[in-house]
Amino acid sequence: MKIKVSEIFITPDRQRTKVNESKIAELAVSIKTKGQFHPIVVAPFTADIRVRFPDKPDFLKYILVAGYRRLLATALLKEPLIEATLKENLNRLELEEIESDENLMRENLSWQDEVKAKARLVDIRKELYGEGIREVADHVGESRGELWEDQRLARAMAANPELANSKNKTQANNKLRLMQRRASLTEKANAE
Repeated sequence: MKIKVSEIFITPDRQRTKVNESKIAELAVSIKTKGQFHPIVVAPFTADIRVRFPDKPDFLKYILVAGYRRLLATALLKEPLIEATLKENLNRLELEEIESDENLMRENLSWQDEVKAKARLVDIRKELYGEGIREVADHVGESRGELWEDQRLARAMAANPELANSKNKTQANNKLRLMQRRASLTEKANAE
């Protein structure tokens, strides 16, 4: 189905916080010359979603679930309509799961957004399906150890935002280990 770009609400708490503008421009050129290969995913603006965003203008009829980059590229082209798949009767967690899956499968996220998305996906799938790290690791196609480490790093970044300023995951993990060693030594010194 085609819907109006102007009727789509983009939540301010999206998982993807950074986009590469040149990649959006490249995607816009591709959409212009070859068409849109995959529809975006939207959901109707239901009462439970309205509670989260009470100030949303009434002309916005859909909430974007997946396809943020495609929507930006279409808007860049000033196209009034976009191909979309409507997902109805899904709860907030199911919509968030779709967004997480989409983000982890598409163009690379920043390492910060990637570890946050993986950690959130672990929480979502645990709540929805009772899955643990093993099942979620199989779902995203990576080792349990890597997923566990990413989840640990995401939680550490929430408690210590300066970790997010690291150049990459390796540097952030090294800083985290150093912080943990310092905390352990401080605890031992205070116990003596």
